[in-house]
Amino acid sequence: MNPSSKKEKLLNSGLSGRLHRWAENEHAVGLDVNDGQIAASHFIEKNGAPVLHALAAEKIDPALSGKELAHCIRTFWKKHKLPTRTVCTRLHSPSTIARPFSYTNVLSKELPRVLSLEAEEALQLPFEEISLSWNLNPAKQNGEISGALIAAPRKTVRNHIKLIQSSGLYPINVEIDCSAVINLYDFINKDSEPDPICLINLTSHMADIVTLVNGAAYPRILYSSTQNGWANHLDYLIENIESALLHYQLKIKGDPVHKLLLTGQPLPNEAMNRFIEAMSISVKRWNPTSEKKMLTSAHLKKIISPEEMTSFNLSTALGLGLRHPKREL
Repeated sequence: MNPSSKKEKLLNSGLSGRLHRWAENEHAVGLDVNDGQIAASHFIEKNGAPVLHALAAEKIDPALSGKELAHCIRTFWKKHKLPTRTVCTRLHSPSTIARPFSYTNVLSKELPRVLSLEAEEALQLPFEEISLSWNLNPAKQNGEISGALIAAPRKTVRNHIKLIQSSGLYPINVEIDCSAVINLYDFINKDSEPDPICLINLTSHMADIVTLVNGAAYPRILYSSTQNGWANHLDYLIENIESALLHYQLKIKGDPVHKLLLTGQPLPNEAMNRFIEAMSISVKRWNPTSEKKMLTSAHLKKIISPEEMTSFNLSTALGLGLRHPKREL
C-alpha cells in the first residue's frame, strides 16, 4: 500500500535466476479479471517516473470455467500485444480479509506472531494454511505500531496462481483491490498534501473502504451476499462506510474526513443520488482515466476509446500496473 512501508508480501511467486533479473528491469502488466471483464495496464519508466504505456479491457462471460478463462486471457494477451508476460494480479475471494490494526505495547519483532494469531482467528484456519501480508503506517512518536493486516487462505492463493500460470503468464505479485487503488491514488496525488479522505472502490459484490491520511491507510473489505450490485444494498453499504469513518475518528483519533471518492463499478444515477444524499460528507465520483496524468502521455501505445471507458472498472488494473517488480520482489 505505502511503498516506503515494511511489509511481508501476500505472495512472491518464487522467480529466480534469469527470469528474476529480467523482471527486475521492467514493469509487470497489471491484470484484473473480475465482474465479467478483463482489464490490463502497462507502464514504462520515463525520467524516473511511471508513464502509462498500454491500457486494454474487454467484456467476457462471467460464467467461464477456469480452463475457458485461461484461454480467454491468452487470446486477450495476443490480441492486444501486451509487451510482457510478467503480471501483477488481483485476488478475488470473499475469504480475503483486510483490516486496520494498532498496537501500543507490541515490539516490532513480535508483530508477525501477533498478526498471525489475528489472521488465524479471523479465517478460522491454522497458520500453515494462511497467506499473510501486512503494511505499516508511518511511525508515531508514542511508539504505536499501526497498519493493515491482509490475509487469505493459502489454497485460494495457490488456485489463483495456477489459473494465471495456465494462461501462460508469470505472476510477480498477488494483491487485493484496496492496495491497488491506494497505489493509483498515491501516484496521481503524490505532489500534493490532501486532507484525509475516504476512498471507496466498488465491484459487483465487494466494496473496499479505505481512509487515507498523511501516508497512512486504514482499509476494510465489505462483501455483499449477492451479485446483484450495490444499488440493491445501498443502506448496507452506507452503514458500513459510516461505521468505518466512526472507527477512524474514535479509535485512530484522526482528523475528520470531509470528502469521499467513489471509484470502481459505477452506481446507477438514481442510486448515486441517494448515496450522496445519505452521506454526511462530500461525495465525488472518481474516474482515474480522466486524470491528465493518465491520458496525456506521448508514449501511450493503445487505449480504450473514450466512449467505452465508462463501461469498464479500470482503477484496479491501473493500480496493479504501478507495481514495479524491482521495488516489490
